[in-house]
Amino acid sequence: MNSFGISARESFGFALSVGLVAVFIALFFNATPKTLSPVIGTASPSADSISMLNDANAAVNDINIHLAEISAFDAATQQTSSALSNINPSLINQEKNKISSSDVATGGDDASKIDNILNQLSQ
Repeated sequence: MNSFGISARESFGFALSVGLVAVFIALFFNATPKTLSPVIGTASPSADSISMLNDANAAVNDINIHLAEISAFDAATQQTSSALSNINPSLINQEKNKISSSDVATGGDDASKIDNILNQLSQ
């Protein structure tokens, strides 16, 4: 017995139990799944750096795809605008007058008027 009234056997048992608890805690934290690692702390910072780099590269690729789509739509819009600006207004009025005059000349119900207009346009 020492001065605290604890026998050597009791102090050895206490030291052994504290040591085993420390070993189990170390094993638990070592075997912690990656999902809990942000809570506890990462074991290897390079693994998180690599995953962050991969995520950033994926985001950059997505942005590049969207920018390519935007430029394709812009090119199509510019082509359409150019084509529409080159249309001769007098040509539009001539076609409009042709359809209007033939529509009046044919008479009849709306369905036959539409058929006549479509036949004229397809020629």
